[in-house]
Amino acid sequence: MGFPKSIQDTVLVKCKRHCCLCGRNVGINIELHHIRQKADGGDDSEDNCIPLCFDCHASVKSYNKHHPKGHKYSENEIKQRREKFYEDISNIITSMLLSNDDYNKLENVMNNYGVLIESMIELDPCTETVSINFIDNLEGVAQNLKSFKYDFSNVDLEESKCIIIDKIHEIICLLYNTEYFHSLNDGRICFNNYSVNNYRKEMYNMRLMLRNAYLVFRNSM
Repeated sequence: MGFPKSIQDTVLVKCKRHCCLCGRNVGINIELHHIRQKADGGDDSEDNCIPLCFDCHASVKSYNKHHPKGHKYSENEIKQRREKFYEDISNIITSMLLSNDDYNKLENVMNNYGVLIESMIELDPCTETVSINFIDNLEGVAQNLKSFKYDFSNVDLEESKCIIIDKIHEIICLLYNTEYFHSLNDGRICFNNYSVNNYRKEMYNMRLMLRNAYLVFRNSM
C-alpha cells in the first residue's frame, strides 16, 4: 500500500504539485516517493515521503549499489532538500496582482524562454555533455531579458528577472571555466572528473537560486 490519503493531500498542498528536487510544476505527473523503502524498514509517514516528478523519481530509484556510478541521494540530503523546498515555495506569492502589461510580458517570457530556463535548471553537466549551441541560446535569453520590453512594474517579478539574468551569466561562466570543463571536437563541452567536489557546490547554489526566481514567474501565471 502507498501513503494514506490524508498524507498525500498534505504533501501535495505543501509542494503545490512541484517536484521537490528540480522544482518543476508537474501537475498530475507527480510521484510520492518513499525516502526509505518499505523493504528497508521505511513507513508510510509524512516524514518518509517526498513529492517528485517522474524524471527525478526514476533518477532517485536508479542508483545501483552493486555498480555505483555518481553519488547516491542520501536520506538526510533528500529530507533537507524537501524541507528547504517546502519553505521556499511557501514564501512565493502565488496570486500577485499584475497589471495587464506585466501579465502580457510574463506570458511572453514563459512562452519564449520557459522551456530553455527549465532545461538549465534540470541540467547536470557532471553526467552529460553540454552543447555549445545550448549555452549560446541561454546567453540569448539573458540578453533578451535585459531589453526594455521585459521591464516589469511588479517588484517581485523585476527582482526575479534580474536574478535569472545574473544566474544564467554565472552558470555560463562556470561552464566555460577550464578548471571544470574541456571542449570536445563536436561542439560540446565535457566535465573534468577531478573537479567534481568544487564544481557541484557552486553549480548547485546557482541552479537553486535560478529555480527559486523562475518559480516566482511560474506561480504568477
